[in-house]
Amino acid sequence: VSTQSTGFLITCVCELQTMASTDLGAVLTAMIANKNFTGFRSQSSSNASTRTNATGDIVVDDVPMKTNSVVQISQPPFFEDLDESIVITKKEVLSKVHSLLYYISSGDVDAYLENVLPNVTSIEPETQGTMVEGTKFHEYMFECAKKDRVKMNCTMIAPHVQLIGTDAAVVSYTRLVQTTGSNGTTTERFSETRVMQRIGEQWKMAHCHRSK
Repeated sequence: VSTQSTGFLITCVCELQTMASTDLGAVLTAMIANKNFTGFRSQSSSNASTRTNATGDIVVDDVPMKTNSVVQISQPPFFEDLDESIVITKKEVLSKVHSLLYYISSGDVDAYLENVLPNVTSIEPETQGTMVEGTKFHEYMFECAKKDRVKMNCTMIAPHVQLIGTDAAVVSYTRLVQTTGSNGTTTERFSETRVMQRIGEQWKMAHCHRSK
């Protein structure tokens, strides 16, 4: 995928999620909420690897835990594409995003940086609705979070994976973030879209859009 094509894709995603009357995460959830799903849980770290087992399920190979953070998927999608290669690719993309959420929740900045593009862009509540480019903004957030690390549980609800050609994909979902600290347990809800780009044999994040 060319830089121009990736830029166009990111622009389209931003336009969709900034429409005043549209909550993309909620719409996608409603579209597939009538299906029957099973969930899986990952307690991976930066040294974990993902694979697909004999039944086609995504598996994250467990390693010793560094934190109490947990990332789980509720209502994962059925990949019903007839082309087996498309199914495998969608599972790879979903697995990568799932791992990214763990790196974020556990504060693993090194693993995070290994899995995003150097010029990654994002629009999030923390950016006050503006787009930031590069990794410095999030590196600072990782550093600040070290000072007040809390127990965290993230639930990725009803993810939808859309392939754009062979080297780009859009993953949209709703994420519930539960944190437990000195003030008790709180829950926040985010609608998230992450644009992934294949670089060689590895999927990396090119853009993230989060809204409450």
